[in-house]
Amino acid sequence: MQSEVSCVVPPDRITRDQASGTVTASLSQLQALAHRLRLPSVAMFRFVYAFHATSWPGIYRLQGHLDAQLEQECVLTLEPVPGTISTPFSCLCGTPSALKKLAEQTEPDPDEDPPEEITENGVDVGELAIQYLSLALHDYPRRTDVALPDLLQQIGHIQQENTDTPDRQQPFTQLKAFLRTSEE
Repeated sequence: MQSEVSCVVPPDRITRDQASGTVTASLSQLQALAHRLRLPSVAMFRFVYAFHATSWPGIYRLQGHLDAQLEQECVLTLEPVPGTISTPFSCLCGTPSALKKLAEQTEPDPDEDPPEEITENGVDVGELAIQYLSLALHDYPRRTDVALPDLLQQIGHIQQENTDTPDRQQPFTQLKAFLRTSEE
């Protein structure tokens, strides 16, 4: 599966050059990213990254920073809520043999994500940045001008208006009539 904002860094660039770069998503990538994350829209997504050698041979630290301008749905009104995300990200990456040695000789750090494997194609930094973006999204985005009590009062008022009209058929009226006829 190819990432919406793919940025595959080949293994030789990671190990030899300690690669770094900046990636800005195109319009089509932004649309695909919004679809994947089920967001109304993503207006901007950009990240910078750099690989650094660690004291473990074959293990590298990927450090980066991502910025995004996007819209999420308000949990109360389902209307778009604009937002900005700016957050650093970091993870370990390593060759399969180096990761195996690391796992054998150290205890996993509970505060650290599991290391990413440097495959024969390299590491897709774009996919990692998208994963960190998804973790940084607001869990319960809400418009600042809407409060739950006000919304509940508004809904209650609408429901009261609907039940006050005598000619409006209630949802279970037909079922009630059917049950009466089947009992007779």
